Amino acid sequence: DIQENYIGLIPSASIGLRRPLNARHLTAEVSYNIQYTRYQSFTPDYGDELRAQGLDPNVARPSLLLEYLEQKLIYDGRDSPLNPTRGVRAQLSVQEARSYLAGGEFSFIKPRVQLDGYVPFELNTKYVTAARASLGSIYNTNDPTSGKGIPLQNRLFAGGKGSMRSFG
Repeated sequence: DIQENYIGLIPSASIGLRRPLNARHLTAEVSYNIQYTRYQSFTPDYGDELRAQGLDPNVARPSLLLEYLEQKLIYDGRDSPLNPTRGVRAQLSVQEARSYLAGGEFSFIKPRVQLDGYVPFELNTKYVTAARASLGSIYNTNDPTSGKGIPLQNRLFAGGKGSMRSFG
C-alpha cells in the first residue's frame, strides 16, 4: 500500500564550474546550489517529519530554504559516457550546506563516494554486467538549540532508482 504523505513545490537552481584536470579521465567540479521547498498539503502523520526538519506543521504551508556548495572529483574510465560496455566511474563529492547568499536555513556536511563498474557479460556480445555502490554520511552542523534536522530531500536512503527503497 503506497501512501502519499505530502505534496510540495520544490524549485531549485545550480551554477557551477567543471574542469578537466591534468590527469587522464579526471575532472573537478564545484557548484553553488539553492533549493526552496514549500509543502502544499500533507497528512497529519507527516507532522512529526516536519518537526524533525525544524518546521511548524501548524503553519498552513511550511517552507524551507537550503543552500549548499558542492565539490566533486570524478574519475571516468568508461569506454563511452552514454552507453558504456566496460570501465569504471568513481566520484567523490562533498556538500556543505549553510547560509551563503540567500539566507539558507540548514547547516550540514554530506560526503559521498560512488563507484560504477561495467564488464562485458561475454566477449563479442551486446550484454553488459553493471554494478553501482555508494557510501555516504551526513553530519548535522546546525545549532543544537535550533531543533533543525536534515531536510528530507537531502537525506541518504538505501536502494536506488530501480529497487525498493528502505527508510529508517
